[in-house]
Amino acid sequence: MFYIAIFVISLFLLFLGLKINNKNKIVGKILIIIGLLIPCIIAGLRHYTIGTDTGGYVLNLYKVAQTSSSFNSFHALAKSLYNSSDIAYLLITYVFGRFNISFQLMLFLFEFLIIIPFYAALKKVKIHDYDIVLGMAIIYLVLYNQSLNMIRQAIAIAIFLLSFAIFMKAKDKKSIVLSLVLLIVAIEFHDTVLYVTPLYVLYMILNSKKLSEKSKTIIVLTIVVLAAVFLAFHRQILLFIGNSGIYPKALWYLNRYSRFDIDYTGTMKNFFIMAVIFYKKDFFIEKGINYKFGILVAILNIIIAFLGTFISYSERIAYYFMYLSIIFYVSIIPKQKKQELLLVALTVIVFIGYWIITILLNNGSQTLPYKLFI
Repeated sequence: MFYIAIFVISLFLLFLGLKINNKNKIVGKILIIIGLLIPCIIAGLRHYTIGTDTGGYVLNLYKVAQTSSSFNSFHALAKSLYNSSDIAYLLITYVFGRFNISFQLMLFLFEFLIIIPFYAALKKVKIHDYDIVLGMAIIYLVLYNQSLNMIRQAIAIAIFLLSFAIFMKAKDKKSIVLSLVLLIVAIEFHDTVLYVTPLYVLYMILNSKKLSEKSKTIIVLTIVVLAAVFLAFHRQILLFIGNSGIYPKALWYLNRYSRFDIDYTGTMKNFFIMAVIFYKKDFFIEKGINYKFGILVAILNIIIAFLGTFISYSERIAYYFMYLSIIFYVSIIPKQKKQELLLVALTVIVFIGYWIITILLNNGSQTLPYKLFI
């Protein structure tokens, strides 16, 4: 339960810092910074065997960078070894390896690039300060252990969410430009972000005052039906796309990944997220939050995750939809009334249960037991 203890300490410091921040900003910010740095430090001090990929591409590329004569040669070798062309990730690895900077410091930086954008995104969309604490609690329980393994995509998800949060709240061109710059950075950490860039356009459409609510409902239903059709006929569609020459790699996905292996705990978690958004629909309407976009994202998360039972790679795309739902909808459920506090408690219990099953019992991402690098 080492990780749970770390989560509790971090969340307590965040809670205390946010509470004190209104009276004493310096002390409040210090507590918040310490609270955010603790999980980053723990990630940085871990042994290379903690996290499936830590001792794989993360350590190996670091060693390759140590002997590379230039970034171009390092990039070429990384692409041939791991089919990796994520420029931002490779650039950081190259700098740390080439100049023999501590591997542990690099791991710390990678986790920092995950935790801080998540916090910043939550801060951007929060209604109350406690929304940040609940959001970070869910992030820790769902993503933290996975981020010790799935490093490149975890960074991409975090930066994408910050980009989207800025986009949602944008009031001037400068904010739009910042959002797009962050989106490009996210893509350069993991190209799966490309698959979810249409969400920016979709969000604008569903927020357009020129469209009636009926038209928006039709758009949502159309997208859901099309996604469901793709799920039902994915083999035939991928076969057509591959054979037609539009995207030959589709055949590779079909032949290599097509199987059925449902993730029951993940499916239950996704349905719970969708249920919370449906249940608090009136609250989102009252606050002027686009609940139809939230419901659509939650449903697409479920459909794409189900597709992941046949094609494992698609599950990585579902992560973006899941965290969008968590940060922009689940984390901001009201926390004043008794009934609402019960929903918050139920939310925490559900995600703790998810962590216990996926991490504690099944050792997902190979992060147990925790070991120091020494």
